[in-house]
Amino acid sequence: MQNKRTHLLRTCAQIYICNPCCPTPRTTREFLLLPSDCCKIPKRVIKSSNQARSGLMGQRHLEGPWSVVAADIIGPKPASKGGVRYVLVFVDLFTKYVELIGLRKANGKAVVKAMDELTINRWGCPRYLLTDNGTEFVNKDVGQYLASLGVEQTTIPPYIARCNPTERVNRNLRSMIASYIKEDQSDWDLHLQELKFALNTAHHDSIGTTPSFLNFGRHPLPALQLRKETESPIEILPNDPERCWLPLAQHYH
Repeated sequence: MQNKRTHLLRTCAQIYICNPCCPTPRTTREFLLLPSDCCKIPKRVIKSSNQARSGLMGQRHLEGPWSVVAADIIGPKPASKGGVRYVLVFVDLFTKYVELIGLRKANGKAVVKAMDELTINRWGCPRYLLTDNGTEFVNKDVGQYLASLGVEQTTIPPYIARCNPTERVNRNLRSMIASYIKEDQSDWDLHLQELKFALNTAHHDSIGTTPSFLNFGRHPLPALQLRKETESPIEILPNDPERCWLPLAQHYH
């Protein structure tokens, strides 16, 4: 009974909104005696759209490999034996290829030195650098360095870390580091390059292949597989050509 009464009150309110000239019914009898024109309620009033408006940001236009690079820093972590407390991560948004390096300090000079070594002098100068608003990226040293190269720096909205494409790599990298550290956590930076190789040779559904294949045009051979191939028994043929030819002739004839 309560549900019917609630439905009746809502309908009466909608009738008044759509047709203010019609009298507002106060009882069920008055509601049933209303003219048919008054009871016609547009669907747009009954069912309002709950779908959120689309945002202003569109898809990124990537011209090619290493044209847009995203960067982020993981840390601070417990200091390793070498004094490393941070991990600087660069990601090419076109190939998803990852470059990373351990840092003792997260400041502008360290970021400039690492970027010059890992991206500029290795893969070329990008057109855009996407970072967060941290002081290690937004500072005088990084600004002057990028301006001298003609690189435009863009930052993500504050307090929305998921807008940085590097965050997914950071999440995977943290899990991988945690599986290699010991109890004292002083050697967590020893396998960073091996972890980078694993990230770059993993299949990505978004690109349909591995980042290494898009970046190099081939699939790099893992070190363990190379070791297995080199340790496999190798048949050494004798120097006498006749002795080499006779087994083949008997096999095929």
